Amino acid sequence: MATNYKLPKITADTVVVLNSPVAGDTVLANGVLTVLDDAGNVALKVKAADFLSYKYAANALGVANKLKIDVAGVTVIANLSYSVSVYGPYAQNFFGGGKESGAVYTTRTYDVSLPALPAPTTALLSAAFVARINADTNAYFTATDNGTNFNVLADSALAGSLVAAAPLGSVITDAVAWVSPVGSSTEVLAQVNNAALVVGSVYNRFVVNFRKPLNNNIVNGLKVIKDAKLIIYIDKTDAGAAAAVIAITKILNGTATAADYLGCPAV
Repeated sequence: MATNYKLPKITADTVVVLNSPVAGDTVLANGVLTVLDDAGNVALKVKAADFLSYKYAANALGVANKLKIDVAGVTVIANLSYSVSVYGPYAQNFFGGGKESGAVYTTRTYDVSLPALPAPTTALLSAAFVARINADTNAYFTATDNGTNFNVLADSALAGSLVAAAPLGSVITDAVAWVSPVGSSTEVLAQVNNAALVVGSVYNRFVVNFRKPLNNNIVNGLKVIKDAKLIIYIDKTDAGAAAAVIAITKILNGTATAADYLGCPAV
């Protein structure tokens, strides 16, 4: 059965998608960052003094997680049941509710036992688990046998970091650490929920945390401060993408022209 995946949505106050970035889309002047959308409309204005932090990530397919489950320390007894369970936090079962209910795949659990003959060993236990996992048509991972240990590899980086449980005495480690995918069209569409804005397939991503002043009558008409988040997606394939990334990075890391950070204009 095909597996659906859904990475967690980044909670953001404002999301800007730049499919055709130009120099004027992000401008720092008089201490204020102005971000325009593709239509040239002002999507956001933020004082440079209100920047808190940012994180940039280039588009990436991610890396699927591989676990090593070492059963060398397990005491193997004939006809005793042993269990291994594995699940990926972002794998979804459409027939169990899927995207409509947010249901995730139930944990895949595999029970095996070994007969008295041939004499049970940890190598046979490892092989039994591998055979049982690979026979599961609903699994979104595969297993490979290495003797007294075996690997479990997710089919996709979209599954997230695998979580496993194994018999007492087992040792579970990351053989290959999970790296989250960044900037797929699916990710961007989940953030903006407007297919007309997502014309590209691969995007670079800025996440900017800043202070946002809000009117609040409880404080006698003064403004209160809220921690807010901005996401800027830049179509990686556009000719202006590289320059846009450099310009935004310089603004956020404080290396843009010093005078641009001054909030008082020349008169």
